[in-house]
Amino acid sequence: MSDIFREIEEEVRRERYAQLWKKYSDYVIAAIALVILAAAGFQLWRYYEHKAQLKASQEYTAAQSLLEANRAEQAATAFAKLADSAPGGYAVVARLQNADALKKSPFPDGRQGALDLVRKALYGVTSEPHGTAHGAATPLATVAGKTGTSQVIAQKVPGRKLAEEARDHAWFVGFAPVENPAIAVAVVVEHGGHGGSAAAPVAKKVIEAFMRNQEIMKNAGPETAQ
Repeated sequence: MSDIFREIEEEVRRERYAQLWKKYSDYVIAAIALVILAAAGFQLWRYYEHKAQLKASQEYTAAQSLLEANRAEQAATAFAKLADSAPGGYAVVARLQNADALKKSPFPDGRQGALDLVRKALYGVTSEPHGTAHGAATPLATVAGKTGTSQVIAQKVPGRKLAEEARDHAWFVGFAPVENPAIAVAVVVEHGGHGGSAAAPVAKKVIEAFMRNQEIMKNAGPETAQ
């Protein structure tokens, strides 16, 4: 008798599962398809990103070889192309190397072109969302600059948190406004770690205070300024 009840219970369970599958199968299949498409899309994106980085690396090496061979004009052209098309950090470094190539080129305007490229690269460091000095960006003025760290100790253990006195110093140097510089700033935060997160925001406050003061002096008139 117990076997009959067990068979009936099993049959009811199968019918219930069949009803659930009939009701929700389209949603389950769609969800699985979306997961597969998302995974495939991510892998495709990683493939093209790696391919773009590999291409940029090869083009950068070729341009650097031209520069080292004293073929500054060709190197400048190669770096300029790389600066416009390369992904991420390759574009920023290519702009700086382009400036060096222009400086060494025989053209009379090479030095000014180099300076313009350096300004553009330093402005990108603060203005671009993923720039290392984006923390120095302010709506009050265009800012150009560079972040950095000064090492305190040489030996570090990955994953181990350092004591405060052993952490790297953070620094930022920059100027504003980019188009007509009126202030230059250098900030060092002892044991601050990263220049972008520790020093750049301090520089932003200094620049903003200076720009507000400039606006106050401008609106106050020449008598107050004296």
